[in-house]
Amino acid sequence: MLLLLLFLSDFAIISDSVMQYCPSAGYLSPYFYVFWSDTRPPKNAIYGARISRTGVVIDSGGRPIYFGNPTFGAEVETDGENFLVVFRDSC
Repeated sequence: MLLLLLFLSDFAIISDSVMQYCPSAGYLSPYFYVFWSDTRPPKNAIYGARISRTGVVIDSGGRPIYFGNPTFGAEVETDGENFLVVFRDSC
């Protein structure tokens, strides 16, 4: 039920005017983790943010995970203890 409630509620993780795209989310107690591609300066990057089970954004604006070439489509998986975030850094 908690997942359904979070997905039915809209809230901003970042309010920057540049483009953010290709989000991916996972859950590892006690947080949801969201990763996305981001075009804010100084260069393209993969960002991530923690969100509480009640929908509070812990890392407002996100935290940079990787800076580099144009980055595409972060995907996240967990084994219950760790996260693995993969993405493509060039075409």
